[in-house]
Amino acid sequence: MEITPIKTKYGLLIGRDCIFLDDVNYKYNERKVEMTGEISGSLASEGEEDTWIKFVMVFSNIYYFKMIALDLSYDHFDLDYSEATSFFEMTNSKLLENVWLTMGAQARHFIVQTYDDVFEIVADQYEITFGHISRDG
Repeated sequence: MEITPIKTKYGLLIGRDCIFLDDVNYKYNERKVEMTGEISGSLASEGEEDTWIKFVMVFSNIYYFKMIALDLSYDHFDLDYSEATSFFEMTNSKLLENVWLTMGAQARHFIVQTYDDVFEIVADQYEITFGHISRDG
């Protein structure tokens, strides 16, 4: 299994404090998950200090969706959280192999680590858009 950090418009999203979620909307009939919130510009590798950037992250054609409290996730994911980014893709994972063998689908395996929770998602694709930037203070 290989872990690849996903680079966004604001670079890599570093650490669990980078992504704060406001809402998670699972659209069952569309097999889609939409996450909205803010990322810390201070913790984005190409962001600006003391800023918060609104985002919408959408995963389409969901095969697997799991949310787990961050404190419980240490026992479920074999990850070095001190080195992991908040948003990354796993390749050659057992889960991807199971999706292929069971459903005959080529998919992608994502992890989104937020302040409070970790999301594991297997989907065909994702899209992230950024909006308003606000300054601290």
